[in-house]
Amino acid sequence: MFEEILKKIKPSKEEEKIIWNKINEFLEILEDAGLETMVGGSIGKGTWLRGVSDVDVYVLFENDEEISDKLENTLKELNFNYIRVHGSRDYFKVPFHDLEFELVPILKISNPKEAKNVTDISPFHIKYVKSKISEDPKLADEIRLTKAFAKAINAYGAESYVNGFSGYACEVLTIYYGSFMNLLKAASNWRPKVIIDPEKAFKNLQEIFKKLDKHKLKSPIVVIDPVYPERNITSAVRGKAFASFIFYSRRLLEDINNAEKYFEKKTINLSKAVEKSKKLGVKLIYLIVKGQSNNLDVANTKVLKFAELISKNLKSLGFVVEDIDIVFQKNLNSLAEIFVYYYPESLPEYEKKMGPPVWVRENSENFYERWKDSEIKFDDSGRIIVFGKRKVRTSREAIEYILDKYKEAVEDKVSIYKIDFF
Repeated sequence: MFEEILKKIKPSKEEEKIIWNKINEFLEILEDAGLETMVGGSIGKGTWLRGVSDVDVYVLFENDEEISDKLENTLKELNFNYIRVHGSRDYFKVPFHDLEFELVPILKISNPKEAKNVTDISPFHIKYVKSKISEDPKLADEIRLTKAFAKAINAYGAESYVNGFSGYACEVLTIYYGSFMNLLKAASNWRPKVIIDPEKAFKNLQEIFKKLDKHKLKSPIVVIDPVYPERNITSAVRGKAFASFIFYSRRLLEDINNAEKYFEKKTINLSKAVEKSKKLGVKLIYLIVKGQSNNLDVANTKVLKFAELISKNLKSLGFVVEDIDIVFQKNLNSLAEIFVYYYPESLPEYEKKMGPPVWVRENSENFYERWKDSEIKFDDSGRIIVFGKRKVRTSREAIEYILDKYKEAVEDKVSIYKIDFF
């Protein structure tokens, strides 16, 4: 049923051979330097999609004493060009040929309960997924379909700027339901809160809610980690991605003969944004920015926070923000695009200001002092009403005002390359 889609998303035998030759060449250098390595992520599990350029490699250490520093010292000795990325445990990005390797130092353990950091559990995830695929080889392609579908509907990735389904969550869900089609059928009927315990680690729902921390159960879907039951592998999922997965599962099932269109990622660019703004009958602000971090996830999160800052303050100044589209950075060298759809282009000279009730003497007198040159009125709740001059009237003035008022916060989040108004 999905053969044509798999031809597009599944790596060819030639691509597999080329990628693995590069990986093995890189690993040989590390292992000759005395490092113990393991290929992780979707490549390590055999569930990767065509066109991959990032490779996760776990570097195992016997104890967790300064293992990031130890790994960095080896990279220096090998004269590798690398970036140290700060996190709960620092890791490293190393370009090699045309691939980017993420070297993640982890603790070599025999039981997930010995983990000192969540990444220490990763080898057990690899072993679990590979064992299931070994039992049923068709699962690898079924997982690929799930990942490609989640990517197309913008529900893929546990990063805080996405809050969707991680690669591992896609793998576990597909394994649990047995196929991509079965997952679609189940997802079409999901509603909060979905509870899935793949390996039946708990006796019942009551035990899950009793033993897991409350913050791990906030997501609309809870999937118990098959190898570490104390963890919800979908804790990052928020309503937007959850709803998207449900909605498009229904659409795909209803339109199964045109399945390919549900695997085409919806993208936005400037020309499409201008067309959208005209269709909505609104104006458009176009910003090109770059997140301030050497960690792509953090950089894109800062891009999102900057977009939210712009939107919030435009609203507070009197504009109506109808929608925002964001094209996030694909890598640390690329730029993000933000499209803000708003109206009107220019506001009236005066705006209505609501003060406190007049019997709240100190506050109402202070409000009056600020606006005593204006006409004073009252509403039925006793609040003072004035019509005062706006700080800014046009969208251009508003953006200038916001960027100046929040200069330090903006500079911490992004570098701004371009601002245009349409």
